[in-house]
Amino acid sequence: MNIGMVLEVPFPPDVRVENEARALVQAGHTIHIFSIGFGNNARREKFAEHIFLYRLKMNRWLYNKIRVSILRFPFYNSLWLRFLKKISTNLHLNAVHVHDLPLAKVGKALADEKEIPFVLDLHENYPAGLKVWKHTQNKFGRYFFDVERWSKYENKYVREADKVIVVTEEALERFYRIGIDPKKFVVVSNTLNLDYFCSPQKARENNLRQTRFTITYVGGFGPHRGLKVAIKAMPQILSNVPQTRLVLVGDGSDREELIKLVTNLQLNDHVEITGWARFNEIPNYIAKSDVCIIPYLSTEHTETTIPHKLFQYMYLKKPVVVSDCRPLKRIVNDADAGLVFKAGDSEDFARVVLQLRTEELRRELGMHGYQAVIKRYNWKNDGSRLVELYKNLELEKSGG
Repeated sequence: MNIGMVLEVPFPPDVRVENEARALVQAGHTIHIFSIGFGNNARREKFAEHIFLYRLKMNRWLYNKIRVSILRFPFYNSLWLRFLKKISTNLHLNAVHVHDLPLAKVGKALADEKEIPFVLDLHENYPAGLKVWKHTQNKFGRYFFDVERWSKYENKYVREADKVIVVTEEALERFYRIGIDPKKFVVVSNTLNLDYFCSPQKARENNLRQTRFTITYVGGFGPHRGLKVAIKAMPQILSNVPQTRLVLVGDGSDREELIKLVTNLQLNDHVEITGWARFNEIPNYIAKSDVCIIPYLSTEHTETTIPHKLFQYMYLKKPVVVSDCRPLKRIVNDADAGLVFKAGDSEDFARVVLQLRTEELRRELGMHGYQAVIKRYNWKNDGSRLVELYKNLELEKSGG
């Protein structure tokens, strides 16, 4: 099949999109990726064998301004649809695959025009995210990102899609509860592609572990990430293990507030905020850690999503400390890969982290996590479900 993948953000990088494209190519398909392009990025290029890129070139400032109007005014959708129609004229697409919710309307319109299947790939619970993302909380944000309007939009296009991809069993449950046909859903999680991620052996060879007890987080700094919980726990942790440091690798809307909190608690010598790191640098930070954390707050958003970093931590044999958000708790307990604390509770976070002072326990839990990734939580398994989805689409189209 010729599959047109549509995503509203620049590509590369996007680990999930790349993993999906490569899995489908290995199954014999050809992938055409349509994305936004800024600066000197080529309008068209070959990304890999049988993976081709087409970029809607736009000024970054203009993109940031007009994309918020997607449900209020028709201009942004019209711009995308004209672009997709023009580029796809001679591609003979057999399916349209839209990554995430915003461009669902555009993808459905293109699929209807060409009379081909429409696949909606929901990376997260987008309407729930609107309730916690900082840029949607002011008056301007609430107007353009009205949660009720987005919920109706999601409901409409999930029902109209031929197939819907979600990342967790918990995300599946929320659609079951509102009576959507379960046969159209497939769970393709954010697991690790072992062919492209640094091996545990190489990570160990390249990095000597720090002498200080090191707790590491990798990812975004949004308010729902729970990083303030980890910082507030540090005085309690330091009173038991004075040579402890907390390393936060990433950036985001909460950065300045986190820096201020570190200063107010006089933790500058014990908390390091590194800024964004390249994807190939992430294993270096994880390898130097004793414990890796995902301290998410419990929200409607975090209760239905799973972050890629969990499987990175586990694969590199690090014990994990996660909050009791359902997907995190389920996977960590299933793998026996770490410990769970009560979301939002700094004292409980400190208590759990301090249980991992023992190197023997850390090694045991880290090995459990590694084995779980090797056996179950890996892209080979999730990619096969994606390939099966397209095999079923072909059968349905042919009447098989």
